[in-house]
Amino acid sequence: MIIADKLNSRTCAQVKTSIPTAVIAVSLLLVSLTSPTPSFALNDNCKDVRISVFNDHPVEIKVTKIEYRDYDKENKWRSEALVNRKIATTKHYQFIRNLEHVKNDDTKIRITYKENQSGSRWGKELTVTGSKHECSEDEYNRIHLPGPSTYDTP
Repeated sequence: MIIADKLNSRTCAQVKTSIPTAVIAVSLLLVSLTSPTPSFALNDNCKDVRISVFNDHPVEIKVTKIEYRDYDKENKWRSEALVNRKIATTKHYQFIRNLEHVKNDDTKIRITYKENQSGSRWGKELTVTGSKHECSEDEYNRIHLPGPSTYDTP
C-alpha cells in the first residue's frame, strides 16, 4: 500500500506539471491560428499564367529562360524553372506557369532566347520584355520575338 501511495503521488505531480504545459501549448496554437498572416505567405501566387511566345524570326529559336519582375516585394527579376523549348519559324508555344509573389501586383515578363545559326549551333542570348501589367490568375500573355534577325539580307 505504501508503494502504491508513492506511485500515485508521483503520477499526481506529473499530471500537475503537465496541465500548465498543455494549456500553454494550446494557447500558443490558438494565437498563431488567429493572428493575421501576411498575404504573401499564404496566397500571393499568380496561378496558371499563360505565356504564348511567337517566333517571328525567319529561323528556329530556342527559349532558354522565362523571368518576371516582382516590383512589390523585392523589386527584382524572378526566374522560372529552366526552359529549353525550341520554336520553329512562324510558330508559337504556350507556357503555363505559376508566378510567385506577384498576384494582383505589377509585373512584366521577360523571355530570353537564342537563334539557330545552323543545325546544333545557337547564337547569343537575346531578350524581349513584355509590358508592365497587374498579374491575375489565368491571364494570357502574348509575346512576339521580333524579326528580322541577323540572317535577313538588306
